[in-house]
Amino acid sequence: SSLELARGPVLATLLWLWGYYNCIGFQLAVKLSGKGTEQASKVGERSLYNTLEQGLGFLPMLWMTAACVDAAIATSLGVVYAASRMFYALAYAYYGGFSMPVELITQPNYAVLHAYAAALLCFGLGGGSIFSLLGQNFLLWCPAAFVLNLFGMFVVWNYPVGGPAAACMLAWTSGKQD
Repeated sequence: SSLELARGPVLATLLWLWGYYNCIGFQLAVKLSGKGTEQASKVGERSLYNTLEQGLGFLPMLWMTAACVDAAIATSLGVVYAASRMFYALAYAYYGGFSMPVELITQPNYAVLHAYAAALLCFGLGGGSIFSLLGQNFLLWCPAAFVLNLFGMFVVWNYPVGGPAAACMLAWTSGKQD
């Protein structure tokens, strides 16, 4: 039944929520400790806010992929995303700011988001399941995920508005002093 197919995405969503609440706990523990520096507070806030920002893409795409494409694959990708995302705050805090451990969590998260987006685009354009078209071969999907990440980061994020908005803002502020 359709309710049976929803169990996996429900568990992936609950895992993501657990990580989200851990980010709240991290932020509060730093702020309420009386020992937190401005940088420590910033890392706590960015860990929480980044988790929320990324969740706006993750949660709807998890559920749309589960409902429209393949619930089992949506679940597997969702668990990978949520389990790695849970360690984002720890990776961010380990060196006191943005570092390679943060990237080791962020990039697999983006790979999942881009796989969801590709699956949903294929479905939306009437092509059915991209997983049926391309199969589920790990050796095929690793380079595909790499290409999807590059496309996402350098094209989807920047066009039509992201890149021009940044260029406009930087041009406007380049001559200003604080």
